[in-house]
Amino acid sequence: TYVIKKSIYRYISFFMYDYPVTLTLKNFKYELNEYLLKNQDTLCISNELIGDSGTVSFSNGSLLIVESKD
Repeated sequence: TYVIKKSIYRYISFFMYDYPVTLTLKNFKYELNEYLLKNQDTLCISNELIGDSGTVSFSNGSLLIVESKD
Protein backbone atom coordinates (compact mmCIF):
# COMPACT_ATOMS: atom_id res chain seq x y z
CA THR A 1 0.00 0.00 0.00
CA TYR A 2 1.30 3.43 -0.98
CA VAL A 3 0.16 6.89 0.10
CA ILE A 4 -0.07 9.71 -2.44
CA LYS A 5 -0.20 13.19 -0.94
CA LYS A 6 -1.86 16.19 -2.53
CA SER A 7 0.64 18.24 -4.54
CA ILE A 8 0.73 20.87 -7.27
CA TYR A 9 -0.41 18.17 -9.69
CA ARG A 10 -4.20 17.88 -9.85
CA TYR A 11 -4.60 14.70 -11.89
CA ILE A 12 -3.26 11.22 -11.21
CA SER A 13 -3.32 8.45 -13.81
CA PHE A 14 -2.53 4.76 -13.39
CA PHE A 15 -1.23 2.37 -16.04
CA MET A 16 -0.14 -1.27 -15.92
CA TYR A 17 3.51 -1.63 -16.90
CA ASP A 18 4.16 -5.26 -17.78
CA TYR A 19 1.22 -7.44 -16.70
CA PRO A 20 -2.39 -6.67 -15.70
CA VAL A 21 -2.56 -5.23 -12.18
CA THR A 22 -5.22 -5.68 -9.51
CA LEU A 23 -5.71 -2.09 -8.31
CA THR A 24 -7.46 -0.56 -5.28
CA LEU A 25 -7.80 3.23 -4.86
CA LYS A 26 -9.14 4.93 -1.73
CA ASN A 27 -9.82 8.65 -1.12
CA PHE A 28 -9.89 9.35 -4.85
CA LYS A 29 -12.75 10.92 -6.81
CA TYR A 30 -13.16 7.57 -8.59
CA GLU A 31 -12.41 4.81 -6.10
CA LEU A 32 -11.68 1.23 -7.15
CA ASN A 33 -11.74 -2.04 -5.26
CA GLU A 34 -9.59 -4.84 -6.71
CA TYR A 35 -10.09 -3.64 -10.29
CA LEU A 36 -8.15 -5.58 -12.94
CA LEU A 37 -6.25 -2.88 -14.84
CA LYS A 38 -5.31 -4.10 -18.32
CA ASN A 39 -3.28 -2.75 -21.23
CA GLN A 40 -4.91 0.26 -22.97
CA ASP A 41 -7.50 0.60 -20.18
CA THR A 42 -8.70 4.22 -19.95
CA LEU A 43 -10.71 3.95 -16.71
CA CYS A 44 -7.76 5.01 -14.53
CA ILE A 45 -6.80 8.19 -16.39
CA SER A 46 -7.14 11.67 -14.80
CA ASN A 47 -8.34 10.68 -11.34
CA GLU A 48 -8.18 13.19 -8.45
CA LEU A 49 -7.62 13.06 -4.71
CA ILE A 50 -10.64 14.06 -2.62
CA GLY A 51 -8.64 14.89 0.51
CA ASP A 52 -5.05 15.55 1.48
CA SER A 53 -3.96 12.02 0.57
CA GLY A 54 -5.11 8.78 -1.00
CA THR A 55 -4.00 5.17 -0.83
CA VAL A 56 -3.00 2.94 -3.72
CA SER A 57 -2.72 -0.83 -3.40
CA PHE A 58 -1.88 -3.21 -6.22
CA SER A 59 -0.68 -6.72 -6.92
CA ASN A 60 0.41 -8.86 -9.87
CA GLY A 61 2.80 -6.70 -11.85
CA SER A 62 4.16 -3.17 -11.99
CA LEU A 63 2.16 0.04 -11.82
CA LEU A 64 3.07 3.32 -13.53
CA ILE A 65 1.69 6.42 -11.79
CA VAL A 66 1.64 9.76 -13.64
CA GLU A 67 0.80 13.06 -11.92
CA SER A 68 -0.10 16.02 -14.15
CA LYS A 69 -1.52 19.54 -14.00
CA ASP A 70 -3.88 19.11 -16.96
